[in-house]
Amino acid sequence: MAGVLKNTAASEACEKLYLNEEFADVHFVFNVDDEGEKVPANKAILAALSPVFKAMFFGSLKEGNEVPIKDADADAFKEFLQFFCLGGVSLTMENIETVVRLADKYDVLEHVNACAVFLKRELTLDNRFWVYQLALALKNEELIKFCEGKIINSPKGVFATDAFKRCDKSTLKRMLELDLVCTEADVFYACLVWAKHACEQDDLDAT
Repeated sequence: MAGVLKNTAASEACEKLYLNEEFADVHFVFNVDDEGEKVPANKAILAALSPVFKAMFFGSLKEGNEVPIKDADADAFKEFLQFFCLGGVSLTMENIETVVRLADKYDVLEHVNACAVFLKRELTLDNRFWVYQLALALKNEELIKFCEGKIINSPKGVFATDAFKRCDKSTLKRMLELDLVCTEADVFYACLVWAKHACEQDDLDAT
């Protein structure tokens, strides 16, 4: 009769591969023109979780052993790589937008969902509209609904944030379709502030 034993050695071995130069078989390169930082990684570990990395490293058009990264800095990319090796992931608000966009780009849904859990936990009145825009961009319905629930109950606080003033028309339209707990006058004056800022951004006369 076969028995199943808990094996911690496998996870410990995987954790030792995180940013390990000795066992790396690929490097992600940042600031290529300025002899920037090279971040070590392991192709098999990345490909096992990400179909995009699998295609990059084991598909018909294989990437080389150095992959330039243009849409993230080294610190944010290191945070992203934690998901592939570490049992405990440490995220920061400073890098979370880049990390979750990388998770979306490399098609690792469980990583996107983990970032969404982190964002829910860190949601404040000041950042909830920014998180809402990010959720809309990622089409993460669970995070969208969570943010909308918070926005509905305190819209005037959201109207006062820079994120609201800088949002695009589609985000503004989606917010205005919510059943906001405020007066129509509050919404009207908030839209005037948004329109004035939009004019300034486009070098137009705000009047």
